[in-house]
Amino acid sequence: MPPHAEQQPGEAITVRASGTLVRFLLQAGLLDELTLFVHPVLAGAGRHQFEDGGGQVPLTLLESRTHGNGVVALRYSGQGL
Repeated sequence: MPPHAEQQPGEAITVRASGTLVRFLLQAGLLDELTLFVHPVLAGAGRHQFEDGGGQVPLTLLESRTHGNGVVALRYSGQGL
């Protein structure tokens, strides 16, 4: 990543299906906002989006939207983002 990239204005970046990249960006403090989509499905096994040992990042809920299919979009901001 270029030096001071986080200080430059820019457009939104969407990251899908890359928990590793999202965890790296969270831990590096390079996210302004984080949107999580919660799907109404229970899974008995699988990978965790946020693995143990990553530390806590305090979040403030900015917006929540429920879609017709039951998916909930949660948009957060936080000091750690």
